[in-house]
Amino acid sequence: VVLELFASLKPNRVDPDSGSQVELFSEEQLKACQGEAPVLLTAVLGEVFDVTQGKKYYGKGGGYEFFAGRDASRAFQTGDFTESGLTDDVSGMNHEQMAAIDHWRQFYHDHKKYQYRGRLVGRFYTEKGEPTDELTRVEAMLEEQKAFAGKQKLLEQKYPGCNSNWSQADGGFVWCANGQVPRKAITMKPGGGEAVRCACFSFSSSSAVTGDQDGIDSNYPDFQGEVRYYDGCEIGAKVCR
Repeated sequence: VVLELFASLKPNRVDPDSGSQVELFSEEQLKACQGEAPVLLTAVLGEVFDVTQGKKYYGKGGGYEFFAGRDASRAFQTGDFTESGLTDDVSGMNHEQMAAIDHWRQFYHDHKKYQYRGRLVGRFYTEKGEPTDELTRVEAMLEEQKAFAGKQKLLEQKYPGCNSNWSQADGGFVWCANGQVPRKAITMKPGGGEAVRCACFSFSSSSAVTGDQDGIDSNYPDFQGEVRYYDGCEIGAKVCR
């Protein structure tokens, strides 16, 4: 049955990005490629990969056998390997979760033993192999998350993370060296919510502005976000608990 299904597969669409032809798979064809089948396939966000060389993992009895023969994109992030959790429905997932799924899609693309085979007709690709509205939504979220991660990286280079320590006697505390002071660096995540981290900022007592409301430190107007003091920590303190 599997061989008959594969015999019907033909490169029947030209990919506008690469100019090469790609195979389109039905859910039935993908489902046949699991267990003891001679060819093992899996899919992530509608992209199909041949994992036959990883048979001991994806074949019958393997630790990842539940990924073979289906697109279980959601489970790559949630870790829910129940039948209901092994689904390609990624609705309601945030940008970070979507990026985690995309990490696995890229993992298969980059893997030396696994091969990209084509596209799965369904949630993410039409019968013509074109992106659906759902894939367009997902890709837009991934671009937003990529831009946010790039921005965060630049901020981390300019405002490095704090040192931290914890002991049973003293509890936890954060600290900065080289005359810098610890602050809560807050940026808005794409899709909503705050990203909060402890960052080290340069400090000069002679130029510091005091009397800020709601714990906001306005000494760093070039920071693309919000800078807050640690509760109960002196403005110029190098260590905060």
